[in-house]
Amino acid sequence: MGTENIRYAFLAEWYDEQASLTRSYQLLFYPSDQVCEMFDLKSRRTFLRRTKMESLSLGQLYIGAIVHILSRQLKIIDYGDEFTLKKLGGIQFSCLLVGGDVLDNIPVIFAILAKKKLSLCKARTLSIDDKSADLICKHIPEASTLFKTNKIGNLLVVSVNVSQAVEKLSEVCGGLPGPVYLSDQDKAMRDIDVLFSGDNGQGKLALKSTAKLGDGAVLAIVKPHAVTEGLAGPILQGIADAGFKVRAVKLFFVDRRNAEEFFEVYRGVVSEYSGMVDQLCSGPCLALEVLASQQEFRELVGPADPEIGRHVRPYTLRARFGTDKLKNALHCTDLTEDATIELEYFFKILD
Repeated sequence: MGTENIRYAFLAEWYDEQASLTRSYQLLFYPSDQVCEMFDLKSRRTFLRRTKMESLSLGQLYIGAIVHILSRQLKIIDYGDEFTLKKLGGIQFSCLLVGGDVLDNIPVIFAILAKKKLSLCKARTLSIDDKSADLICKHIPEASTLFKTNKIGNLLVVSVNVSQAVEKLSEVCGGLPGPVYLSDQDKAMRDIDVLFSGDNGQGKLALKSTAKLGDGAVLAIVKPHAVTEGLAGPILQGIADAGFKVRAVKLFFVDRRNAEEFFEVYRGVVSEYSGMVDQLCSGPCLALEVLASQQEFRELVGPADPEIGRHVRPYTLRARFGTDKLKNALHCTDLTEDATIELEYFFKILD
């Protein structure tokens, strides 16, 4: 089979809210030209003819992933044929914890992971005290090395889902600033469960985000297209180079209802409202709590249209990393009075 003809098959589900039904599909993806097609498994009919999906890549398709196709958020639940299982079945989960001065080192860490093409499926920063350190060590004894000198501080926790995940993360651990803990393959799902969902089989683990929800901070969201393109690291570095501190990060897969609710203030005000919603729920986005005034940070982010920004303010983040008014790299708080509301929406309501 020629490379241009390789086809991967997946089983996917979409919850139809209007009908209160979960609908099942076969999703076929041709990575050479980013074309996909879909079949409704119940009706046994074509649901989507071969269509180019420029925002979709093979790296986004794995069991448990959420992908956005034709305004529908599909969850990948299984491989669809033996070929896909054979090619992608070796994909592993792994979990990495980084301590030390992690909030200052986040740009470097994300840049290193992106350079290795390690796509993140989960990420968050945690504020650690004696109690939470003891809880983590109780459920993940191997992580106790992180707390040998100090149990108080911050942690960055990331999960990746790639072929040979443990081996690839091991290769970058030596270059990461600060002490690290890397899950073995057989411990990865346990660690992810404890550090992200808190469901360790013995009750919830009350781990706190580093977000402080206000206190002179604003929300920024690295949009899905930028996360997928590996631009989170450079964007974070651009924020740091401008003198702003990122105080918290968390990776989200935002569903359509929440995206519509978050952008409700723009409905009927900007013509791009529907496209803004589509982009936000098209893949993983990275929410940031940035210690900055709304006006100063908005100056750094730049005009909503990157093309305009490249002409009048080429140093701004949207001008450097955006492509158009929808794929403009970042959302930032537009109004000072909305700063706390937006932070709470992501780091309290959705968290």
